[in-house]
Amino acid sequence: MSSTVEYIISDLHMCDKGPRDTFCLDGRLDRFNKFLDWVQTKENYKITVLGDMLDFWRVNISGSINAYKDILDRLYFMHAVYVPGNHDNAFVNFLNTKTHLSHMLLEDARTPYSKIIGGKEFTFLHGHEVDKYCKDNNPGIGNINVTISGLLADKNHSPIKDGKNIEDELINALQFFNTLYLKIMHHPNSRTQTINDIEDYRKSKNADVVIYGHTHEAGNIGTHHYNTGTWSRDVDTFAEITDDGTVNLYVWTKDNKAIPFQHSLI
Repeated sequence: MSSTVEYIISDLHMCDKGPRDTFCLDGRLDRFNKFLDWVQTKENYKITVLGDMLDFWRVNISGSINAYKDILDRLYFMHAVYVPGNHDNAFVNFLNTKTHLSHMLLEDARTPYSKIIGGKEFTFLHGHEVDKYCKDNNPGIGNINVTISGLLADKNHSPIKDGKNIEDELINALQFFNTLYLKIMHHPNSRTQTINDIEDYRKSKNADVVIYGHTHEAGNIGTHHYNTGTWSRDVDTFAEITDDGTVNLYVWTKDNKAIPFQHSLI
């Protein structure tokens, strides 16, 4: 029997193909389907979506489901494992119940989990579970920021203005003041704090390796800490886990090739 290869993606942020949606820009939808074609060429593959597959903070739930039904169907028939994130946490209370929604992958959806691969203990989560601004199931500060940026995108008729993502620019502006406050109070900045919190989570699970998304910054710390990045910004990234527990990060290029990606998170 040939080896199993696992592919981990996160943060697609599929909206409704309207002015708030970055996933449908610049041919990304077609590239994502080509990526899934490539995954399916592997004799034994597994695919996992670690959260924020859909973006219910930004658009109507049914609008998002209807717009991307073909992708949801395809992932369902590929037996994708799905861990909801903060932007699609509208599903979280359905997990581990008898409630199932068609095309939402809920039959294979789960909360953060751990398993052994190649003799190593891996733990998988979206990442918002340790983020104080996003971990609650009910709308909070994070939702408010996204709602405001969505209104700005509507006015601009696109989520991109002057070559920059409107949501990112708003968050960067807010982060400036938050970082200044944290610096004055001699606290770690939010990026460092997130990495520290993810590491604490890994250790609390007695795991050798942690795989997550959420921050949109793909990269690694040694061979024990990996962020899968996102498919909603300029560079589309994913993780590959081989049978021996080796983790590799890749970029899926605009000409539909997987090339190695290296970026240290520290």
